[in-house]
Amino acid sequence: MKYIVLALLFVASFAYADNSLTPTNVFDGVKETVPGENPFNLRQGGETIALATVIPGLPYTDAGTTSGYVDNYNEVCPYTATGGRDVVYKFTPTVNMQITIDLCDSYYDTKVYVYRNAHTPGSPWACNDDACSGPNYPYAYLSYLECVQVYAGDTYYIVVDGYSSVDYGSYVLKVTPCVPCETPCPTGGIAEGEPTCYPGYQDPFNGGCNSTPNVFSTVQCPSNPVVYCGESGNWLDYYYYRDTDWYEIVIPGPDPKFVTATVEAEFGVLMFLIAAGPEPTPCTGYSILTNATANKCVPLSLSWNFNPGKYWIWVGPSSFYAGIPCSGPMNRYTLEIDGYCDVTATENSSWGNVKTLFR
Repeated sequence: MKYIVLALLFVASFAYADNSLTPTNVFDGVKETVPGENPFNLRQGGETIALATVIPGLPYTDAGTTSGYVDNYNEVCPYTATGGRDVVYKFTPTVNMQITIDLCDSYYDTKVYVYRNAHTPGSPWACNDDACSGPNYPYAYLSYLECVQVYAGDTYYIVVDGYSSVDYGSYVLKVTPCVPCETPCPTGGIAEGEPTCYPGYQDPFNGGCNSTPNVFSTVQCPSNPVVYCGESGNWLDYYYYRDTDWYEIVIPGPDPKFVTATVEAEFGVLMFLIAAGPEPTPCTGYSILTNATANKCVPLSLSWNFNPGKYWIWVGPSSFYAGIPCSGPMNRYTLEIDGYCDVTATENSSWGNVKTLFR
């Protein structure tokens, strides 16, 4: 992935922007306390990093309110609104691990981000604005960070924030260990072959329309279905970026082809099916046919009856700020493309049917 402008266009295509005021909160800051604890001693996030509430261990759940607190911090995740009132928690792991941070039971349009060891404005360790809806707020403007890598001895500051200055209120914070999953490359799978990303990475391999010059992975056909084994990740180059992979297929005609693409990743994944624009500048005038997201290790399939022409299958993390290490762990995916290659399948079952054998 190269330019954040085009990447943000893709974000807008699958998630609505925050453009409406948060409804009045149903929950008014009342929260549960530990049995036997003074009910007036609220155990919620602190006002600042210096006063952050300690998370003593995982799993951890807390509820509170940002009402009455000050707007101390803000990050672009990726929307540029001013942020709201915020509170802070801190966690110092004793072992290297991955954690999931969940605000999906909250009552207003939230935002969450993480700093590593210190306040680093503009460079959060992980960040998310919109990822889920929940029983208390039925709009997909609640926040969720899955499988954020943390390291023993470092301190991570978790900021519970709002989208804008009018977005504050009651929240429920859950911090849990990430349950690892694996998507190993099956026998016969084709390695994507892209270099490992790194801070400041410029994708010369298959960044598609986000790269200059435009570069794509042309889908090979040793079998049908064909399986690609890829890697992805997030990196910092003033802004946060995500590695996105563009796989190109060409339907020669005269007949259309019904093709199904199935991706399964060790991270939250996003996939698009895209129709290229007319030659000689196919990245101008392209059109998004369909798209969807899935959580880690949950298969995601998209199908389309492709007319003759050029198309791209776009695979990448569902967030710019997912904290996916470029060099692993938890940065792999498999992409199965079924119905494109005019060859006899080498197995009676597709990789999607036998992948459980490798877990």
